[in-house]
Amino acid sequence: MGTGYTSGNIEEIVRAAYNKRVDSLFFDPGHTIWGRFNSNSQEVNIDSTDTVDNDELINFAYIHTIKNKGTAFSVDKRMMPNDSPVTATFRY
Repeated sequence: MGTGYTSGNIEEIVRAAYNKRVDSLFFDPGHTIWGRFNSNSQEVNIDSTDTVDNDELINFAYIHTIKNKGTAFSVDKRMMPNDSPVTATFRY
C-alpha cells in the first residue's frame, strides 16, 4: 500500500480491472458490493442493495481480472492487507 500501484477502493479497482490494469486481486468471498459500471463514462455507482440493474462489483472485478490475464485470490477478511473487502495491485 502507498506505492500508487495498489488500491482498496472498489471504484478504482473496477475501472482498472475493466481496463486490463489489475495484476492481482485479493477479495473477501463473504462480502458483496452492489452497483453499476458504465464502460463509456468509466463511472462506478455503488448501491446498498441488489436490484435488477446492479452487478456485484467484486465479482465484476474478479471476472475482468481473470479475463485479462490477472490473478485473483480469495482471502479471509482477517488476512486482508487493509480494511477493504477487496484490494488490487496494478500493472501500471
